[in-house]
Amino acid sequence: MNFAADVRHQRRKRRGLENGASSPAGLLTISNTTLVIRIRFVVFSFVASTVADGGMNVALTWQQLTSVTPIPAMVSPAAFDAGIIPLSVGGAWTFTGTTDPTQLCQAVAAPESFTGTCSGSVDWPRYLVERPTVSTSYLATRTSVLDSEFGDLGGTWAATATNIFGVSGCTATFQGSTFSSTCSATGSLDGDVQLTFSGDGFASGTGPHGVELSAQRR
Repeated sequence: MNFAADVRHQRRKRRGLENGASSPAGLLTISNTTLVIRIRFVVFSFVASTVADGGMNVALTWQQLTSVTPIPAMVSPAAFDAGIIPLSVGGAWTFTGTTDPTQLCQAVAAPESFTGTCSGSVDWPRYLVERPTVSTSYLATRTSVLDSEFGDLGGTWAATATNIFGVSGCTATFQGSTFSSTCSATGSLDGDVQLTFSGDGFASGTGPHGVELSAQRR
């Protein structure tokens, strides 16, 4: 099952265009083993493959124009049902810096919680999410269970990121066919998100900073 998402941003009145006009800003494709995010001249790619012993190989790459950067990653997979989100994320993950392997982030994704820690300032590209800073710890806990189409994610989640600069947080809710979140983080993650999936294979919603989100199942 694949989803292709067209991410649009509100374009201000310019060159005769009225407020509220929008233009394509990115494309997301997701399946049970693949996640590809394209934003203008940047492409993030995640591809997973199962090996004979039941483990999983993962390949992460970041491409900007013609420059391709691999992001070293390892995973010990574990059961996690995300419902209508086909990508499997359960298990213990390790991501290392692209130039310094001693700088790394480790995370564990389980049905009731997500935990993660980063040592050093991992030198990942920072176009999509904020780059982890020194000794950052992440925690997301499900505080209530709700009926939803998102499997083990169904319910309300409280998430925090803590480092020497303080604590930032998000509250996320997966209920029915709708995902919504409110974040008090810094940078690109600050603000509200809402995305609703319909039974005919479409999804639509809004994101921070005037971003419009729409998707269609392929």
